[in-house]
Amino acid sequence: EDKLRVRHTIDLFASVGCRQLDRYVSKFPDGRSVAVDAFSLRSWSGEVSWVNCDWDDLDRVAQRLEAEPKAAATVLCPYFPAELAFQRLHRMCSGMVVMEWDPNWELRAEPNASGPLGPPEWNVAFVHIPARGLA
Repeated sequence: EDKLRVRHTIDLFASVGCRQLDRYVSKFPDGRSVAVDAFSLRSWSGEVSWVNCDWDDLDRVAQRLEAEPKAAATVLCPYFPAELAFQRLHRMCSGMVVMEWDPNWELRAEPNASGPLGPPEWNVAFVHIPARGLA
């Protein structure tokens, strides 16, 4: 569980060496992931996904979550309120935690990557999108 009190069921953008949950989807085949390429999954519905994707993919993530109202997710993204992808995620969200960048964070694409993601001045948001439209 995290500060938003969400119990995630799957890590959609992970790898064997950089995952937050036992159930994860990898970008490349690794023999342990439940699937390869989160965007190739038939549906995200019924899951409560942890999403720490490449920031270039945030618009595709927002589009997918908009199209699948029974999918829930917590998305880690840069806190850029002027950006369209952020605005789309924010419109669907039920809660958000914004954190100032901490130079001690170890946010890396892979454990052996050579640097942190994004420049130090970027704040990050954990945006929770609940399943919507459930009867």
